[in-house]
Amino acid sequence: MKEAVKAAASRLLHEKWVDQVSLVEVAKAAEVARASLLLQFPQGWPEILFELYWDEFPYDETYDRMMACKSGSAVERVMRFLEPILLRGQQTGRLYPNIRGAMFTWGEEFNGIEKCWAEDCSAMIVELMTLSVPVGDEAKGLRVFRVA
Repeated sequence: MKEAVKAAASRLLHEKWVDQVSLVEVAKAAEVARASLLLQFPQGWPEILFELYWDEFPYDETYDRMMACKSGSAVERVMRFLEPILLRGQQTGRLYPNIRGAMFTWGEEFNGIEKCWAEDCSAMIVELMTLSVPVGDEAKGLRVFRVA
C-alpha cells in the first residue's frame, strides 16, 4: 500500500505542484482509502515527500557513485557524479522541485535532513574536485539519516 501511494504521488507530482494535489487525489490514484493513506503517512504530504526523497536519492548509491568517479579531470569527476541526478531531474518533471520545496518547508520536522544531505553532497563534490576521496569503511562515516 505504501508503495502504491508513493508511486501515485510521484506520478501526480510529475505534472503538478504539491499545493495543487490533495491527499484525496493521491489516495484515489493509488486506489486506497484516504484513511489508509493517513494511517501509513500520518503527517500527510511531508512524510510522502520525504519517502519520495529517499527513493530518489539513495545515500549509499550516491556515495558509491562518488567513489567510482576518481579518474579524469576535476570537472569530469564532478559531472560524472552529478549527471545521473540532473538527468533524473529532467525526466521527473516537477517532482524534484516539489521535493526540494518540501526539504525547506518541512525539513525541521525531519531533523534538518535537507541541510545534512546538502552538506554531505557538497563534501562529496569537494572530494571529487580535490581527489581527496576517503577510502574504505572510514569514508562511510559521513552522515546517514533515515526517516522512520
